[in-house]
Amino acid sequence: MHRQFSLQPFSRHYSHSTNPFLDFLVIDHSREGTSSPAEICVACNMRADVLDILTVYKVVQSVGTLHTMTFITVDDYLWLLRAVSQELLILRRKAIYYLAAAVSDFLLPRQKVRCTSGR
Repeated sequence: MHRQFSLQPFSRHYSHSTNPFLDFLVIDHSREGTSSPAEICVACNMRADVLDILTVYKVVQSVGTLHTMTFITVDDYLWLLRAVSQELLILRRKAIYYLAAAVSDFLLPRQKVRCTSGR
């Protein structure tokens, strides 16, 4: 499960701020002027890294071992957590449920927070 718009497996290697994906691409103008337009290619110095990650991604995709679910609110998260936990119960030790949500991901408006400290 991941919060909407958060980093995810594989694409996390190319975050917008630290490792922008578009920086790995170059425009190949060598075919311009023919019947084909310019092409997009992976920069030579980044090909090995991109190939490694793409290879693992394609394997995981082809065997169907990674399933992702998006949530937005705390309530969404809790309901999904409950539902998936109940479904995975039949698999016992043959499944892994990886949770990477941080409490700091959620904003609770001050008027919705109850003070229990007696003040």
